[in-house]
Formats: sequence, structure tokens, C-alpha cells
Amino acid sequence: MVDIQANPATSIQVRNAVWTPRQCFLEPEEAARRFHEYETAHPKTAARLLDSMGQNHDGTDDDRVRMMDEIPMVSFGSAG
Repeated sequence: MVDIQANPATSIQVRNAVWTPRQCFLEPEEAARRFHEYETAHPKTAARLLDSMGQNHDGTDDDRVRMMDEIPMVSFGSAG
């Protein structure tokens, strides 16, 4: 496993777009909010993702925050 804090990604490619990312670990509250948005938009895929990681939550915001405290979430954005 690569430690992105010690060795940050130098580039990310999605389809034909390549960029140097700005990356940071999200606080559990922000990660929980973003995951809830993802779950709302993609419920089946989110359920499969959680299942593949052996994770779950009871559907409350507090339990999503607890879960995200156990699963660090990284945000990748454009550096410039």
C-alpha cells in the first residue's frame, strides 16, 4: 500500500484528461456528507462498495461519520 502523505500522486488520468492533483484527507464529517451524496445518486453501487470493504452504517449521519472515521477518504482535485 502506498502512503499518499509520504508519496503523493504526481498525476491522475481519467479517460484522456491527465492532471497533477491536489490531494488531502477529508475530515470524517465532510467525508460522510460526500458519501451520503454518492449513496443518494448511486445507491446500488454504494452498497456494493461498502460490502466489498466489509463496511456498513445504520443510515444516520452520525453513523456515517463513525464509518468515515474508520475509512479515510481522500479528495483529489486540480492543483491549479
